[in-house]
Order: sequence, then structure tokens, then C-alpha cells
Amino acid sequence: VSTLVLDVLSGIVPVLLLICSVITGNIHLWTKCCLCGAILAVLKGFLGAATVVPDSIGWENCKARLGPEGLKFFRKSKDLNFESKLFSSLLELVTLEIIGVEDASHHHHHIRFCADMMFSGHTYVCSIFA
Repeated sequence: VSTLVLDVLSGIVPVLLLICSVITGNIHLWTKCCLCGAILAVLKGFLGAATVVPDSIGWENCKARLGPEGLKFFRKSKDLNFESKLFSSLLELVTLEIIGVEDASHHHHHIRFCADMMFSGHTYVCSIFA
């Protein structure tokens, strides 16, 4: 299953619950689901940072996923050191997540990181909001 399909599906399910919650007047359910989703997103982020699990697709496919711009970003980034430069490293990754990397035509695009996760964001979003 392509990642785009999973992204669309995990985006549609919460929207459908929101519509149903507004129609039935049960905003309390929507609030509970959003709170659970936020807690799981924070937990997923913590586990992603605390555990290094190599991606199951292998290094060659990981390089293809990152693309030349993504590889260049991580190779040139001398300040990305969470042990000695925690806040500058966090700022650099947040900037990467918001702005993305710049390609040869000076356009910015986001990259998909190469690491497996303890639990899938698509799965927990669909499970909570379904």
C-alpha cells in the first residue's frame, strides 16, 4: 500500500468523525479523540528519538527515499549533535520539518526519514478516530 493512500485515509477518518460529532452534537467525543491522538503523537516522537531502529527497506532504498538533497543535508550538518548541542539540533530538525530541503531549482520539499517506528501513526490515528 502506498504511503499516499495511508496519508489520505488517516486524514479522512478524523474529518468524518468531526462531521459526525458536529451533526450529533457530541463534541466531547471529538475532544477525547484529539487528546488521545496528541498523547500518542508525543509518545511516538519520544520513542522515535529514544530508540534507533534501522529501516526495514535497507540503506539503498533509504538513500533513494531521502534523495540527493536529503543526503546532502545530513552530510553537511555538523551541528546535528543531540549530546552536546541539543537545542540547536532540535531547532535544525524543526526547521527541516517545517521548511524542508532545497533542491537544485531552489524549491523546498519535505523528506521522509529512514527509520522504523515502534507504532504507526497511520494506525493509531485510524484506530482512535474510527
